[in-house]
Amino acid sequence: MIWPISSSVWRAFPARAGIARNRRSRQHDRMRHPHPPAGAYHVLLHVPRRLLPATRWANIRRMRPSAILFDMDGTLTRPMLDFAAIRAEMGIGDRPILEAMAEMEPARLARARQILLRHEDAAAAQSTLNPGCAELLRWIESRRIPVALITRNSRRSAEIVVARHALPIRILITRDDGAYKPDPAPLLLACRRLAVPNHHDAWMVGDGPHDVEAGLAAGMKTVWISHRRQRDFRALPWKTVADPHELHELLQQIQW
Repeated sequence: MIWPISSSVWRAFPARAGIARNRRSRQHDRMRHPHPPAGAYHVLLHVPRRLLPATRWANIRRMRPSAILFDMDGTLTRPMLDFAAIRAEMGIGDRPILEAMAEMEPARLARARQILLRHEDAAAAQSTLNPGCAELLRWIESRRIPVALITRNSRRSAEIVVARHALPIRILITRDDGAYKPDPAPLLLACRRLAVPNHHDAWMVGDGPHDVEAGLAAGMKTVWISHRRQRDFRALPWKTVADPHELHELLQQIQW
């Protein structure tokens, strides 16, 4: 195999390449011949990879996800829930649903939970995957990349979605596990359950601000699926892709 090499590498072996000269003549040679002579490739055929420039390999390694954590609603599935209808039925105005529920007194909270579960179960039972998701998840599974699903929905609705679409995801972190996005705790919990050695190399993938905020707070790489929308929140994702197809293309650019 002949590795592509830079001029800085072949100049590190001047004697073997047959270009041992004094400094002045070497500088003159580099000006006239910016590319290595043909013989240098023969000499460098057995140079260990560790002697090649480290940055190229290091950059690729840093991009490899140690795990991929997916949001559910709007990321893996088409948007399922009518949040405006849920808020109206609960009578909470424009407030975020879970945050509003956290401040309710017990009787009102019990009613709000029933409303939310009813909407979630019905939506999960009729859910459809976003185009490209099935192929993306199969490809990820073939690369043996650990995967988890992290959602603000209930565990019951997440299990319905996973079973309905036969998703190859075993680790589900939902609001029933405690803290929920944008808190980074569910992301860190997922990495522990996946036995990921370094959560900083994990990717958090989602279509909403909570996903990006949670990923940043956890110190992970964040990938925002925009669905071709303009970003209207302040948290800055590491990468933005239009849809699962573009995420698949991004992953395929990495050397595995």
